[in-house]
Amino acid sequence: MPSRNFNLILFAVVISILCHFTYRSTRTAGILGEANELIEQNYVDPVDQEALVMAAMEGIVSQLDEHSSYFAVDAYESFQDTMHQEFAGIGIYVDQPEIGAPVRVLTPLVDSPALRAGVLPNDLIITVDDRDVSKMLLPDVSELLKGPPGTTVSLVVRRGEEQHSMSIERKTIELKSVVGDHRDANNRWVYRLASEPSVAYVRLKSFAEKTVRELESVFTDLDNDFDALVVDLRENGGGLLY
Repeated sequence: MPSRNFNLILFAVVISILCHFTYRSTRTAGILGEANELIEQNYVDPVDQEALVMAAMEGIVSQLDEHSSYFAVDAYESFQDTMHQEFAGIGIYVDQPEIGAPVRVLTPLVDSPALRAGVLPNDLIITVDDRDVSKMLLPDVSELLKGPPGTTVSLVVRRGEEQHSMSIERKTIELKSVVGDHRDANNRWVYRLASEPSVAYVRLKSFAEKTVRELESVFTDLDNDFDALVVDLRENGGGLLY
């Protein structure tokens, strides 16, 4: 067989193999896209296409194992903040007990701008910079609260039957991954049990970028001056692997 013909056959085989693998990789995406279009065209009520795609992604990943999960962009950014142990904002933990209800303050962080401004646990966030957020979703409200350090955000919170207005300057908030048993009069963590000071107590909330340095600092301060050591890993969801 002439070498020219052999090269043409080899080229055709390579192209066929590439087309086969391309078809296999895009077939599933095509099925999802077709299902999305059918739902949008025929479902009785309007649907949120992005929400459907997110639900589909979560369903796909749920078939893997209990250690795998899907992160949407906003959730991934929040996860990155946790791993870096810092974010720019006012320093509050929030949740939303019910969709359509105001976002609730779980707690302001110690020494945070929010705490100094007077934000309290269970405050309900009603407006952010004069924008009504009382029915907005938690990720959207959180995004409005974030911003570059040094900028100011205005809040109106509902506390019982009263509303309180406050202006809060954002700053870089550092998150602790290693905490102690209680705080002293100067608001510093004490890494000893209040009921038994001879027992050192160290709680690891997560494994993040600064965890090792925090542990080194704690054990340097303890200086082996303890009879027993408790390392508490309860509710630690993991994190970075060094």
